[in-house]
Amino acid sequence: MVLKSIVRYIINNYLKDYIERLDDERLKLDLRHGNVSLENLHLKPEALVGFGIPVTVVVGFIEKLSIVIPWKNLRSNPTKVYLDGLYVLVVPKNEVPQDFREYHAEKMKRVQRKLDNLRKATLDEHKVEEKEKGFFERTKLQMMQNLHLTLKNFHISYETQSTTKLGHPFSFGITIHSLQLITTTNTQRIGKIKEHTYIIAKLEEINSLSIYWNTDCESRINKPFQYVVDDLKSKIATNDFVPKSNEMNYVFHPVNLKFVLEMIMKFAEHNFEKPTIKVDFTIERMNFEIDPKQLSDLLDFVKFQNYSVFYDRCREYRQLYLKEFLSNSTLTQEQEDRIHILESKLDVFTMAYIRHSIELENNQSSNGDTNTEYGWWNWWWSGKAKQTEDQRGRSIENVNTTEDFFSEESLNTDVQIKIHKLEFNLLSPPRKIKQNKKKEIISRIKIDNTQIDYKRRTISSSILLVLDLGYFQIYGLKSNENHRPLMLTSATKSLNSLIHIEFELAPTNKVSDYRFLLIMEPLTIIYDGATINEIVENFEPIDTKITFTNPIIKQRTREELEHDVFNQKIFDMTMQIKSLSLVSPEYGIYKQNSNIILIQFNNFLLKSCFSSDQQDDDTLFKTNLSERQYYVKYKLIFNDFRIVYLRPDKDRLNILESIKIFQMNFYKCIYSDENNLTDWRIYIRINEMGNIEFSKKTFKKLNSHYETIPLFSSTMLQTINRINLFFQIFSPYSTIEFYILIPKCSFIISRSQKLFETEFHSHILKTRNENEFNKFIQIVLKNVAMKVSSSSISNQLSQSFYQKNFIQLLYSDSHTKL
Repeated sequence: MVLKSIVRYIINNYLKDYIERLDDERLKLDLRHGNVSLENLHLKPEALVGFGIPVTVVVGFIEKLSIVIPWKNLRSNPTKVYLDGLYVLVVPKNEVPQDFREYHAEKMKRVQRKLDNLRKATLDEHKVEEKEKGFFERTKLQMMQNLHLTLKNFHISYETQSTTKLGHPFSFGITIHSLQLITTTNTQRIGKIKEHTYIIAKLEEINSLSIYWNTDCESRINKPFQYVVDDLKSKIATNDFVPKSNEMNYVFHPVNLKFVLEMIMKFAEHNFEKPTIKVDFTIERMNFEIDPKQLSDLLDFVKFQNYSVFYDRCREYRQLYLKEFLSNSTLTQEQEDRIHILESKLDVFTMAYIRHSIELENNQSSNGDTNTEYGWWNWWWSGKAKQTEDQRGRSIENVNTTEDFFSEESLNTDVQIKIHKLEFNLLSPPRKIKQNKKKEIISRIKIDNTQIDYKRRTISSSILLVLDLGYFQIYGLKSNENHRPLMLTSATKSLNSLIHIEFELAPTNKVSDYRFLLIMEPLTIIYDGATINEIVENFEPIDTKITFTNPIIKQRTREELEHDVFNQKIFDMTMQIKSLSLVSPEYGIYKQNSNIILIQFNNFLLKSCFSSDQQDDDTLFKTNLSERQYYVKYKLIFNDFRIVYLRPDKDRLNILESIKIFQMNFYKCIYSDENNLTDWRIYIRINEMGNIEFSKKTFKKLNSHYETIPLFSSTMLQTINRINLFFQIFSPYSTIEFYILIPKCSFIISRSQKLFETEFHSHILKTRNENEFNKFIQIVLKNVAMKVSSSSISNQLSQSFYQKNFIQLLYSDSHTKL
C-alpha cells in the first residue's frame, strides 16, 4: 500500500494538471517489479496555462507512458521513464470554436464547477499529513537524483488562421524522433540524502530534431481528433524517413545533434521551497534555412499576434473580482457591466483559475504566509508591485502583492546556450523552383561563437534574455563567377561581441516595465543590387485590400488622460552602433576598382528618455507645456556624418564634408486617436554642419552613378508600405509637427567658387479636424549671405555680394480626406 501511495502521489503531483480523467483505474501497476504504465492519455485544453501562453490545446495525446521504479534500491539503480508518442496541436484562445448562443448563466455555472474541482484538488493535497508528505518528497528526490528519461515520437504544432495580415493559415512546430536525458548527483551516495544536493541533468544526443513553418496550409482545427493525431504522427522525421517537402517546409531540417546539456537543480537553497534550474547547453554547429514567404509570415505573426489584449482582460477581471471578494461589497453598475463583458470574452478555465488563485492568496495572507512565489504571468496580469518614482517624475502606485498572479510552479532559472558555428540561409520561394530541385540560396549568414543567456527571477518576476553574436559575415547571391559577394562584415577586430542584445521584462532596477539594449561594434555594409532585388522580389506581396483605417477621433476628458498616463507602461530602449560605413558601388557590384558612394557616421545612438530637455520642450510644446506628459520621448544622436564620392586613382570628392553632431528628438503621443493632441512631434538640430559641395559636374556624376545601380524602384513603395505597416510608424491619418534648426549651414558651388551661408529654420505642421487635414510649411532663412572667392587673395572670400537678415517661405493647404 505504501508503494501504491507513493506512485499515486507522484503521478497526481506531476500529471493531474495536464491529463484528463487521471484516476487509479487507468493505472496499470506491477508493484512487485516497480512497473507503472498509462496508455491513450488525453491532455486537458488548459494544459499549457501554467506557462503563461494564451493558447488552447485542441488535440493532445500521449500513446504510452511507462515508469520503472527500482523500489529495492533507489540509490543505486535508476528510475526509468519512457514516453512514446506525444502529439499536441495548440491554437490561440481566440480561435477556439465557441457557441455564442450559450447563455451567460450557463457559462458561469461551468466556471463554478471548474472552481469547485480546483478547490477539491487543493483540499485533497492538504489532507496528506506533513510527515507523510515529507516521506513522499524524499522518495521523489531520490528518483530525481538517478533518473533516465527516454522520449520518442514527439510533435508539437501551433496553428493559426486569422492572426496575420496575409489572410492565410499557417502552422509551425517541432518534431523529435528520440532523445535521452540522464540525471545524477555526480557524487557518491553515502548516508542520508540531503535536500540541498545538486541534481545534474545531462542530455547528449537528439535524433531527428526538426523545426518547420508551413505557410498557407490546410487548417486542422475542425478536423476529427484521430485525423489530427494521425497527421501529427505521420510527419515526424526519422533517420530512415523524411516527409515530403510539400508537406513539411523545414526551417531546421531533421538532424542528429550531439551536444552537452547540463541542468542543475539545487533544493532548499536560501529557504526557498522550489529549486533553482541552471542549464548549460553547448552545440558545435547549427544550420537554419528560411524562405521569404516563411519570413514574411514570421514577421506578421510577431507583429499582429497581440497577446497583450488577453493579459489586459485577465488583469482587469482580476482587479474587479478581487475588489468584490475582499471588500464583500457589490460593484457599481458600470463595473458589473464591464465584468459581464469580460466574462463573455474569457474562457471558463481562465476565470476559474483567476478566482481560485485569489482564494489561495487570501488564505495564505490570513495565515501570515508571505513566502509566496510569483511567476512572469502575474506580472502581465497585475503589473509591478513596488512603489517608486520613475525618471519622468511620476509616482507609481503600490500594488498589493495579493493582486499578483499565483504560480505554484515558479522557479529561478538560469539558461546558457553556446553555439560555436551558426549558419542561416535565405532561400528562394517554392514557386520559383522545379520539382525535386533544391531551393536556391539567396543570402547566407555565418556567425561564430553565439551565446544566449536566459535568466528568470521569481522574487522580482523579472525575465532577462541576452544574445551575443561573435564575428559574423553576410554573403549575397552567387554571381556568374560562382562567387558570393560579401555584404556585411566587421569593420574592426574587437574582443567584444559584434552584436550584443538584452531584453528584460520587469527589470530589477524598477525604472521601467520593459528594457531593450542593442550595442553593435563598427560594421561595413556593401550594397549588392542583385541580392537586394532578389530578396524584395520574392517577398510575399501585401494584400492591396489591407489599408490603414481612419480611427474614430476621440476627445478625452482631463481625468481620462491623467488615468492613462498614470497606468502607462514604460519602455526603456537604447540602440548604439559605434560606427557604420555604407558602400554603394557602381552597377551594384563591388569590385576593387569600382566608383563608390560612401556614407559614414560614428556612434549612432537611439534611446528613450525619461527626463525631457526643457529647451526642446519649449519649442515643441510652447503653446501648452502640460501636453508633454502625454508623449514618450526618444532621442537620436550620431556624430561625424559624411558623404564621399570615391573614384579609383583620383581625389575623393566630399559631397557632405561633415555633420559633427546630428540630434533628433521624437515625441510620440500615447494616443493615435486623440483630437487635441498631435501624433508625432519631431525636433532636429544640427549644431555644426560642414560644407556641402555641389556643381553641375558633380550632379551628373552622382546621377550617372545612381542610374547604374539596379535599385528595386518598381517595388520600393511596396517595401516601404510593408515596413510602415509592420512597425506602424506613420499612417495617412497621422498628425505631425516638425521643427528643423541648423544654426549654420553652407553650400559651395565648386566651379564658380560661390558660397551660400544661412541659418536654417523650418516648421512643418499637419493637423486634422474630423476628416479634414491641414498642412502648413514654414521655412525661415536668417542671416543669409552669398560670397564669391577672390582671385587676388588665395583661400579667402571677398565681401558678400548679397545679404539678407530674414527670408520666409510659407505654404498652406487644406483638403478633405476621401
